Amino acid sequence: MISKGVQEAASEISQTFYHTDPLFMTVAMGGRPYASSLIQKLRNCTSWACENIEVRTSSYDGTERGTMGPIEFMDPLDTKRIYGRDIVVLDDIFETGSTMKAIHEMLDGMGAKSVTYSTLIYRVYGQIAKNPSLISAFDVHEDDFLVGYGMDMDGEYRNDRNISRVVFTD
Repeated sequence: MISKGVQEAASEISQTFYHTDPLFMTVAMGGRPYASSLIQKLRNCTSWACENIEVRTSSYDGTERGTMGPIEFMDPLDTKRIYGRDIVVLDDIFETGSTMKAIHEMLDGMGAKSVTYSTLIYRVYGQIAKNPSLISAFDVHEDDFLVGYGMDMDGEYRNDRNISRVVFTD
């Protein structure tokens, strides 16, 4: 099931960027499993180099959602790599949009031609329509806390190859 959703996202990205070879930016650490699967599928269906860089951000603390941490770069970003390029930011889950907003503002300031966000999970919170610059493998309407395939809880379960719902008991 995960593979099928990632393939659909890869198809949408390849159609959106058929005219260019975008630069991929993976949000570490959660975005790594999705990025790896997505880029593998893109390499099978495009002639792109699939250049990928990483940015580290902390968007929550353990099980607390929506608390944006500072953006810290794994390697300093060279504006020359960003300027004039189409950027596809890869992450595990879109919930509040705070990570996407911060990264988008940073990339705009570096002169990116366009910024598209692609996530494994897009959590729908009663929104009428998805942001047109967001491509997701799966849309989730429930408010469940999810782990696995990059998503963690207090640093655990991130490397699980399946996505699971956490059940909290009182």
